[in-house]
Amino acid sequence: MTKPLEAPWVGRLRQAWAAQQAGRWEEARRGYEAVLREQPGEVNALTLLGAVWLAEGQPSRARQQWQQCLRRHPNHPPALVGLAQVALAERQPALAKEPLHTLLESQPQHVEAWCLWGQAAQELGDWAEACRGFQQAVELKPDLAQAWYSLGAAHYCAGADEPAQTALERAVSLREGYAAAWSLLGAVRLRRDDEPGALQAAEKAVAVDPAHAEGWNNLANVLLDLGRAGEAEAALRRALSLKNGYVEAWTNLGNALVAQERRAEAITTYEEALRLAPGAAAARYNLGMAQLARGDFVHGWTNYEARWDSVLRGTKRGGGVPEWTGVEPVAGAVIRVYTEQGLGDSLQFGRYLAALQARGARVVAEMPRPLHRLMAASFPGVDIVARGEGPRGDWQVALMSLPRCLGVGVAQPIETAGAYLRVPEECRQGWPKPTGEAAVRVGLVWSGNLRHRRGLARTIGAAALAEALEGWDCAPVGLVKEVRPVDAPVAARWPSWAERLSDFAETSAALETLDLVITVDTAVAHLSGGLGCPTWVVLPFGADWRWFEGRDDSPWYPTVKLFRQTQPGDWSGVVAALRAEGEKIRARR
Repeated sequence: MTKPLEAPWVGRLRQAWAAQQAGRWEEARRGYEAVLREQPGEVNALTLLGAVWLAEGQPSRARQQWQQCLRRHPNHPPALVGLAQVALAERQPALAKEPLHTLLESQPQHVEAWCLWGQAAQELGDWAEACRGFQQAVELKPDLAQAWYSLGAAHYCAGADEPAQTALERAVSLREGYAAAWSLLGAVRLRRDDEPGALQAAEKAVAVDPAHAEGWNNLANVLLDLGRAGEAEAALRRALSLKNGYVEAWTNLGNALVAQERRAEAITTYEEALRLAPGAAAARYNLGMAQLARGDFVHGWTNYEARWDSVLRGTKRGGGVPEWTGVEPVAGAVIRVYTEQGLGDSLQFGRYLAALQARGARVVAEMPRPLHRLMAASFPGVDIVARGEGPRGDWQVALMSLPRCLGVGVAQPIETAGAYLRVPEECRQGWPKPTGEAAVRVGLVWSGNLRHRRGLARTIGAAALAEALEGWDCAPVGLVKEVRPVDAPVAARWPSWAERLSDFAETSAALETLDLVITVDTAVAHLSGGLGCPTWVVLPFGADWRWFEGRDDSPWYPTVKLFRQTQPGDWSGVVAALRAEGEKIRARR
């Protein structure tokens, strides 16, 4: 039997497809166009020509091509997929959903359509819908590593770390050399406080693909969290050698330099990130903190406002109440001040409530409940309320924006004239001052909030403080509520007041009875300093910006003395300095 002759256009279609597979776009395009001159309705040529136009960077031509295909072949799946791809390429994810909806109505088992649906939802910030799309894809095709990765990424962006980790672990089990999945898995494990697992995944990412700049950046994040800033710096420089315009890596390099107390270099690095992307909020926020640490208040307070678009994104108050910027008259007006970060921040910057009162405003201050009694006693006339309580106000301002609004460090000094916090009288009755006691009464805080990202780095430990107290006559008391198992044997030697410290009012009364407070960088440091109590604050290497650079005193708190690590993780120098100061006290007594 004679084999039927093949039409010439079929051969040309095969040749065009082969050229497309090899990336020879012009040759492929010419081939498909030749086929369509002979067979204007040939569905494969119509569809594949659109893909060539898209690959050549001409999405509008691709859209026209697929629309032409759909006029001849309504609801043709590859053309509907193509239209969605064009919309996504043009950063119009909402437009991608219409052709995908049409396709999924008729073919709900179409895996690629579900993947594109998830991508469109992800780009719209609809994480729940993105997860639904990728979940449908992996249920239909469980061996599709890309879909598992995308599902993990969507869960990660939604803050659902457990399902994100499950999906990403499935992705790397299906494709061991999947660098992007290993890298993101490292980020997820880090956020779940699995530092060994995070390091293993991040190192695997750069091992399987040493040219993966994002992998080196994520590895640096893990190393920074582990306190290995020098290694993080090396990883970030590797990332930038691969992708010099990588804004996030420039920002993280600045963070690595800050962690090594090289803020002048860090400022240059943040400025490079902002040169590349002026809207990079994380770079501007970190630049602001570096500038503040070096005493540049003019630029520092302004750049610090970028926190609203980075670490505090979505939390800035609106609600129709105008924001006070410092220039509007507030005499006779109600101004509502709201807290935004930790207890220590509220204690430190609460001092500026009095400045608003001095301008004639009625001040309503939202404060965490543990601060209510203390702040009410400290600032008579200020309404201390919880969120949702009290008058709405004529103006509103965030507590940590007050220094910028008031020109602190620019138009006025940052120093406060003595103590500004006051112990409530009703609390004093339960904490009488001892009389006739020879030993120095020392309150001890050896660890900070271990749920804080830098809590462990700030923690000196009970054993180190016990060593620092050796040799001078003192009567220590513990002020730590949550004692780590590693600290418990040493802490058990000292009386503990922790159970009695029900709020900061009670704590303030307790501190007032002491001769000295020795504390890590935590809320007690700000409380004790604000009360004007003699206070020694022990600081880790790369300390927070508010303690400035290279100082052993604090302009925020005249009665505070600072003891700084000189090497990351090494408290031996701090312990020696504390002992030396203790010897001076003993000699004076």
